[in-house]
Amino acid sequence: MFLHLSRVLNNNYRDDPSVLLSPDSTTPAKFQRKVWISAGTLPLLRIGDIWRNDKLEASPEYQLETFVDLRIDDTTVSLIKAGLNLDHKGFLLPISEHPWHMQCTHSYCVMVELPGDRRLIIPCIELIRFYFGSSSSLLTKLFLSPLERKALYSNPQFDNATGRLVLELAEKISGASAADIGRLHLDPAAWRAALHVGASALKASLAKQSVYPQAFFPFEGKTTLVAAGKWLSFEDQLQATFIVYNLRSCSHPLRLKTASLTDPGAAAQLHRTL
Repeated sequence: MFLHLSRVLNNNYRDDPSVLLSPDSTTPAKFQRKVWISAGTLPLLRIGDIWRNDKLEASPEYQLETFVDLRIDDTTVSLIKAGLNLDHKGFLLPISEHPWHMQCTHSYCVMVELPGDRRLIIPCIELIRFYFGSSSSLLTKLFLSPLERKALYSNPQFDNATGRLVLELAEKISGASAADIGRLHLDPAAWRAALHVGASALKASLAKQSVYPQAFFPFEGKTTLVAAGKWLSFEDQLQATFIVYNLRSCSHPLRLKTASLTDPGAAAQLHRTL
């Protein structure tokens, strides 16, 4: 993965994190530092975090918003690129308000429709980090297309009467991802979302195109999302687009929670939440 880092110029962020919302708080995008990182480090890296001397210094809230009862399905969610000019009316991420993405305008995001002709934009890489970032081992497997179930687990046994799933994690798969992997086994929507991460990257690579991973929500239905990010204007509306830096919580019942965790490679026992 290719990481873009902007040098912070306004050190007042320690006392007033809101200064980081200003485009002038960092050096221009053309001076961003670019480094390659492994996909497995993604759980440690959230958009907007402040790092100093290779250590995490701060995770500002920026603008923290709660989006209640969002409907997540193919009628409300679409895949877009970060540099989209919507119907030739203007860029959803205007450079005057949000210049930090200018070196990666072809990166994919999901756009969720909001009431009042507004929208929520979430970078696909943040969807991957939030919903599949329980361990570096799981994330690494997602990017190694084609993803196969045996690379994650084997011998699944589900008891319909008790709602209990027992499976054996594959070698080197962290027990921290047991609940996520159990969900991938039981939930077709989650499995499709997981498959699409690596498949989209492989498709671009085979076509000799720049690789920008795509992602979708691993569920359909209603949810309430809490996210840190920034409101941006569009046409004459001041708060028309909320660009998400990092997701903080999701209320959708994601089907499984961990009953007990064991060492990687051993049996992990899970049960369905009612």
